[in-house]
Amino acid sequence: MTPDELSRIREIYERAVSMHGPGRDAFLDEECHGNDELRREVERLLQAREHVPTWLDQPLIGSLRQFVAQPLPNMKGRRLSGYTLIREIGRGGMGSVYLAERSDGAFRKQAAIKLVLPSASTALVHARLRQEREILASLDHPNITRLFDGGATEEGWPYFVMEYVEGQPIDQWCDERKLNISERLELFQDTAVRL
Repeated sequence: MTPDELSRIREIYERAVSMHGPGRDAFLDEECHGNDELRREVERLLQAREHVPTWLDQPLIGSLRQFVAQPLPNMKGRRLSGYTLIREIGRGGMGSVYLAERSDGAFRKQAAIKLVLPSASTALVHARLRQEREILASLDHPNITRLFDGGATEEGWPYFVMEYVEGQPIDQWCDERKLNISERLELFQDTAVRL
């Protein structure tokens, strides 16, 4: 898809998103002028928007800004859900992600364990984490890591265990290969889940 086509899809979508029923259908008929592919893409976006959980509309960063500077205790060596935490591989506003390996040694298996900061363990964060776990557990797509398990530490800090995929952030991958906007959008489209 060209940048002009993507721009047109966005323009139609942004105008149609607040419309409903026959009014929206008439608007799409007029704007898409019989271009079935254009209409399909706009309708796909509109359908996806209807399935977005309402909690995604609420700002999270403002409520978690106070937690960013607070360090998570070193969890290296701790055991969670049959996995031993090896090293921290990522950190964000809510907590840290650790590389972990199976603890029993029966076979070698690595996982990524997302652990919420103790100071971020509010009722709101717990509710959002439960929703995130439910969403991950329900998804089955080759471009999304699988959820293996979840729970809470002895201290009550929530975590979940996910498939570990070695790689690099997608923006770094694109930058190293000097991908243009169209190539980046094509890659994004390949990695996005179609709802």
